[in-house]
Amino acid sequence: MSQAGPADALSPFVVLRTLAVGVAAGWLFSVMGLPLPWLTGPIAVTAVLAIAGVSVKTPGWFRPVIFVALGLTIGSRVNEQMLADLARWPLSLALLALYVPAAIVIMFVYFRLVARAEPNTALVSSTPGTMAYVLAYAAESGADIPKVVVTQSVRMGILVLLLPIAVTQAAPAPEPAAMAAFSPLDQIWLFAAATAGGALAAWKLRIPAAPMLGALAVSATLHATGLNTAQLPGAAIMAAQVALGCLIGGRLQGADRGELARVSLTGLGAVLVGLALSALFAFTVQALLGIEFAQALLAFAPGAIEAMALMAISLDLDPAYVGAHHIARVLLMPLMIPLAARWLVPRPAQPTANDPK
Repeated sequence: MSQAGPADALSPFVVLRTLAVGVAAGWLFSVMGLPLPWLTGPIAVTAVLAIAGVSVKTPGWFRPVIFVALGLTIGSRVNEQMLADLARWPLSLALLALYVPAAIVIMFVYFRLVARAEPNTALVSSTPGTMAYVLAYAAESGADIPKVVVTQSVRMGILVLLLPIAVTQAAPAPEPAAMAAFSPLDQIWLFAAATAGGALAAWKLRIPAAPMLGALAVSATLHATGLNTAQLPGAAIMAAQVALGCLIGGRLQGADRGELARVSLTGLGAVLVGLALSALFAFTVQALLGIEFAQALLAFAPGAIEAMALMAISLDLDPAYVGAHHIARVLLMPLMIPLAARWLVPRPAQPTANDPK
């Protein structure tokens, strides 16, 4: 399989070509009437190109920009209904604290029995999302890092392609939003303020999704006080979806095709098992708290925060509720993974006093 050389790894031509392919794929999927076309189209097409050996690259700074756009959009939706719903969040977050260890254990068993993965690799592959922490832990635990990367990337791609179908079946069709006319100046200074807040949070907090948290806080404050009522235009959210889709699909660049074929089958099974568990918790949340099933499913789905929040925005569900649950899951991971390792991964035998040195 051909590989992209260092010279064209992040050349402007490769980046522009990747984004052009993503836009074309989004348009094609929208014409076909597929759910969340501007996200799922770029994922599918760029993944195919990456597997075929075509260089599909996007800059690393795309991700924090997407986070800022998400935080700005979520904060701009602060209203009385959202504030009233806050009272139902603590119990839902408590259920999430039960979901995370349950998901780790069930997926660990799945990867051990179905994929025949060794214990450390099975544990790291079983974690729901949080790729950065997963790779850091994998490096320390001795897990098979290339296999973990391919497994997690394939799972993420399959999840984002399948989940919109399930959610759109469960959620009512969103009503067309009224297009309010705001001056470009309001939108520019709102985005600038949110970007500054996101950068400050990322610098101070040093946690995943910090740019989104900072931008969300700034945007929510400005909208709640009436200092700025501007919204990001729909084209900006569409662009964020295309960029994220290209990022997700491009993760398969350089992956071994034989490994991909093996991982894709087990990855599909893992996604279905994970979604079944997420649906069980979502039904529980709906029954206990009256929160819409589709919204709870997005909150408990084992996907990346930016993809789940974009789905919530596109489907007119509460992105703050969805985002809060995924942030909580990210914060739980550094606690849950070491505890799970103590229970699930056999410890190496310790040498006795009589063993030769």
